[in-house]
This record gives sequence, structure tokens and C-alpha cells, in this order.
Amino acid sequence: AADPLDEPLTAAAAHEAAHPSSLQAFPHWLRRAASEIKRDNDAGSDQVRIMTVHGAKGLQAPIVILPDTLAGGPRSAGLRWTKEGLPLWAPRLSGFAAPAYEAAMGETEVAERREMNRLLYVALTRAEDRLLCCGWFRRNGPTPDSWYAKLLHGFARLGAKEEPFDPEAFGASADGFQPAPLLVHEAAQKDARRDESRQAGAAAEALPPWARLRATPVEEEPLLTPSHQEEEGDGPAQAPHGPHDPLGDRFRRGNLVHALLQSLPEMPEADRTPTGAAFLARPAHGLSPAEQAAVLAEALGVMAMPALAPAFGPGSLAEAPIAGQVNGRTVLGIVDRLLVADGRVLVLDYKTNRLPPETPEEAPPAYLRQLAAYRAVLRQLPGAPEVECVLVWTVGARAMPIPPALLDRYAPGAAGKA
Repeated sequence: AADPLDEPLTAAAAHEAAHPSSLQAFPHWLRRAASEIKRDNDAGSDQVRIMTVHGAKGLQAPIVILPDTLAGGPRSAGLRWTKEGLPLWAPRLSGFAAPAYEAAMGETEVAERREMNRLLYVALTRAEDRLLCCGWFRRNGPTPDSWYAKLLHGFARLGAKEEPFDPEAFGASADGFQPAPLLVHEAAQKDARRDESRQAGAAAEALPPWARLRATPVEEEPLLTPSHQEEEGDGPAQAPHGPHDPLGDRFRRGNLVHALLQSLPEMPEADRTPTGAAFLARPAHGLSPAEQAAVLAEALGVMAMPALAPAFGPGSLAEAPIAGQVNGRTVLGIVDRLLVADGRVLVLDYKTNRLPPETPEEAPPAYLRQLAAYRAVLRQLPGAPEVECVLVWTVGARAMPIPPALLDRYAPGAAGKA
């Protein structure tokens, strides 16, 4: 049952490792792959597999056990459908003998009986060497339409031998079994078994010489994901000149500012203040009224900066995924805020875990490498637009434009084909 759940999770992890994170792109990629979950037989793994008959379809195993064949078919609800697609429902089976309902009920029972017979055929044809048919005892015994009753009839037609059944012979307690004979039907092997090892050896001898040559290993360039990388040696999260913050309150407040900057620009200007205030007032955030007002003021202050106002206006994007080739390497990233308009690209990168440095040159090198990689990818847009990069320090709501000459020093290399 876990297989259908594990496969999409594995596929999601594989997609995220090779592509920008995008909920829209993932289903499209999954649909194009046309993946099909196929259970392996695992015949040589010396394991017991518990499967439904549906799940075992198309598989085989040396020994197959049907542990419970006494149960009848599934009990249908009172709802029935006519051939014309009209639903019919009766609260009780007796006293509602409407001809249309009885006809629909008869058709449903016939269809269900045929489906159960098809499943029984699948169950009986999975075994390569031995098939064990058992029944889980019920007080009323097997129902006439149960698989057990059909198997008894079939064994009688085959002339199966009756043998004494001794559960203790295979280590089981006799208390758990009803007294009943053991019916055995054996069939001789008609076709000689294939010698798989001999066939494999003959196939190996027939291979041409080039098939035995070891393939040259292919080493792919690692993905460059600047959004998730911050190299060691870039300094502590607490700036040297900043106050001590053992509880991480500044980091928590920075995350809240980040969330407001992501969501509030999508709302009408008149709704931003009440919406932001309601968000910060949630008990889970643990902010006092004064702290709520301060955090909201920081977010609104960043959005009100004249130099950044276009990035929060119409046409701008929040959490925008970008991807491209730079100097032969694939760059994947998430831009906090992106605006492409009039031959100009504006990139905003929020930083919530540090107090802002005094100058751009004092910014951590990892941040500068991140923006330089973004700029190298975005420069390859049609028209080769000018890309402006800004570090937005949420603590104190400070914007820091990064000079192009400084980014040139941290560029990943000459831009290749996007």
C-alpha cells in the first residue's frame, strides 16, 4: 500500500534536485514521463509478500497462498444504476419491489459475480509450482457464492484426493483449525524446465567484444543552487557590531517580515495594513502589540521605499524560480522578488538572519555570489537587459543596492547558453 505513496515522493525529490521548485512544472514533468508503478516479483529474494489479488495481477511466484476464500462478494449498497444512468435507491430490500429497481439490482449482481470470478481466475493462475487454498472459518460456514464453495466444486470435478489434515505436522496448533479433510490435486510437469543459467551463459558467449568494454564514466557538473548555499567562513549570523541575541528573536522577526513582503504586495494598498496586522496578531507568533507594530512597520517601510516601489507593484513576481546555464554549469535559484520591465530587471534578495553591514563590500561573500549568479542567468534574457541587484535587510528595513563592479568580482564565469 505504501508503494503508490513512495513513488510520487521519490519523483518529487528527483524533480526538485534537477529543476527549479515549481508546483506547476512538477505535474507537467510527471505527466510527460508517463511513469507506471510496477511491482517486481522478487522471486529470488526469499521473502513472503502480502498482496491483494489486484496487486498480484501479472506476477507469478513458486508458491501462492490464498489465506481466506470463505468470504462472499462485496455487499452492495442500496443504490442501483439503470442502463440509462438513472440512480435508484431503496431504504430496504423488502417492500420496494419496483420492477426497474429489481432489474437494476439483478444486473448489478451479475456484473459483480463476473468480476469476482475474474479475480478468482487471476488468483488461481499466479502459482508456478504450488497453490494453497485456505479458508478463514466463520460461524455460518462458507456462503454459496464464496470462492471456497467454488473451489470445493472444482476439486470434486478434478477428482482430488482426500488426505488427513494434521496441523501439528507443520508446527501449528490444532486448536486453530476446523476438522476437515485435506484435498490435494497434483499435475505432472508437462514441459521441461528451462535451464536459466545455461541460457544466460550462452547469451553471454554470443555478445560481441565491444559489449564487454567498460563504459567511460560521465561526470556531470554539479548543480549550482545559490539560494540554498551559504559557505562556511562567511561570518556568523550575528554581525560583530550587533547586540547579542541568544533566543533568535531577530531571526524570527526577520522571517515574519519576509512573509509579509511576499504576500502583502499582492493585495490592494488599502488592505495591506489590516491584513498584515491580523497575520502578526496570531498567538503562534508570540509577539506583543508593540512588536507586532514594529514588524509591520518594517515590512511596509521596505515596500514604501521609492527605489523599490516598482518591485512591489503590478507585474512583479514573488519567489520566482529561475534556471539557466552559466559557464557550462546549471544554475537553479529562487528570487525573493523579481521585476522585468522596460529592458530592466530588478532583483530583490531578502536577508533575515543578519544585521545589515555598513557597506556592500562588507556583505558576506556567499550573498554576493548568489546575486552574481542570478545576474548572470537573467542577463541572458532577450535583449540582454540591465540587471540591478539589491540586498534587502529586513532588520531595520534597509535596502542595499550592490554595485555592478562588486558583482563582477563574484561572478561564476562568462555566461553561456541559457
